[in-house]
Amino acid sequence: MRTIKFRAWHKERKQMVPWGVLHDFLRGKSFVVVERPKDILQPDVYYTRYDSNFNIFESKDFEIMQFTGLKDKNGKEIYEGDYLDHYGLEYEVIFDHGSWIAKCLTTGPNPDGTESKSPDEYLFDSYKVMEIIGNKYEK
Repeated sequence: MRTIKFRAWHKERKQMVPWGVLHDFLRGKSFVVVERPKDILQPDVYYTRYDSNFNIFESKDFEIMQFTGLKDKNGKEIYEGDYLDHYGLEYEVIFDHGSWIAKCLTTGPNPDGTESKSPDEYLFDSYKVMEIIGNKYEK
């Protein structure tokens, strides 16, 4: 069974929040990321206690990224939004049409001396030879 976990980019703090921190945020309390109900919270509040079990965070404060269930050639977990190197070309991990895709971001040389963009790849086909080189928030 595949492990379901997430990480989040905190937009204001410009910081990646890993799964353990998300899961254990505020002394082990669970949390939910929601669109803020406009009539109950002040606009400048970062989070608030909703009750004894949950904390509410604004979804606009975070970009949530899901773990793909795969690891790169160095054993590092691959998440949505990660940048991967594949034989000198750069790819971004996206979820599209029900699959994890490595979307090519750079061009490479052709045998005739011209350059062109490589096709996108199914991540499952090539993740074992790819290496994480960053992500779309931290490069």
